[in-house]
Amino acid sequence: MSDLQGKHVLMISPYGTCMHYTQAMKKELESRGAEVRLYDERPSQKALAKIYIYFFRGVAPQYFKHYVEKIIAENEVWGPDVVYIVRGQAFDAKILKYMRERFTKAKFIFYQWDPLCGKKIPEILEQYDYAYSFDSDDVKNNPEFKFRPSIFLNEYVKIADKKEFKYDVCFVGTIYNNRWGVIKRYQDYFDAFGIKSFFYLYMASWTLYLWDFIRKGTFVSPKKMQFKPMTYLENVEMVKESKCVLDFVYSKQTGLSMRAFESMAAHRKYITNNAEVKNYDFYNPTNVLVVDALNPVIPREFINSPFEPVDERILYKYSIQGFIDETFQSV
Repeated sequence: MSDLQGKHVLMISPYGTCMHYTQAMKKELESRGAEVRLYDERPSQKALAKIYIYFFRGVAPQYFKHYVEKIIAENEVWGPDVVYIVRGQAFDAKILKYMRERFTKAKFIFYQWDPLCGKKIPEILEQYDYAYSFDSDDVKNNPEFKFRPSIFLNEYVKIADKKEFKYDVCFVGTIYNNRWGVIKRYQDYFDAFGIKSFFYLYMASWTLYLWDFIRKGTFVSPKKMQFKPMTYLENVEMVKESKCVLDFVYSKQTGLSMRAFESMAAHRKYITNNAEVKNYDFYNPTNVLVVDALNPVIPREFINSPFEPVDERILYKYSIQGFIDETFQSV
């Protein structure tokens, strides 16, 4: 286990709907003796700010630089030993060079949990001392990355023995225009075959709803969506009440989402269209079903058969503790 006693860690990580992962990482670092100062990876979580950045890309880098300058000013005297950036969508090579010039003694660690979808970023990765990605294709395209899959949080382990099911399948996810057709196809399939399902389709704001659906000429009733995100603990409760967790990949992503590991930890079946899951050490066809997004086929026997527990060493590997062990091993 990595000993971080007395280390100063400046952590820059997603807030918003990802905040529980960010907080869990911070808590684990602190449990090992680190002093952590935490900042959002974005200057603002407001929808209008995101749209502003989209429309005014030319001034967005300067807008972001002002935010980074503020972070540096607040922490330069404190002096981080580690600058830990999670996802960091706006951190280009120029910004990172600027930060390294100001935090000269710090090691820079990067963890990417979003897919780059074929993008090569060597000029960015060379600014980090250690860089990790959850996506195997991104590692192949960018050998500066080390492959490190995603994680589950401890609350999912606590529900592993709970077997009072309300649903056969649950799905919780953000809804975009390009996802609606797949989701609707599976909703109709479950209804036709009497499979009890629960769908929580989250839309971040009315502004984004109008932007993503109306702008693209697709009308989906807002009654089918939720404009308030499901909380982390509400999601844990929903998994507890379900036999299976449904998950979709909509891009060229090869890396597994957190839902794969959360399902494993909770002893729930996992249904996905990401065939890469077959290459992982926890893969077991009794527990994991790979489906076609365009052609739903989910056997009843898969849903109803018992979950086969995973080896404890594999489980630890994908826990928050195993994650920090690996990503901070050289600090």
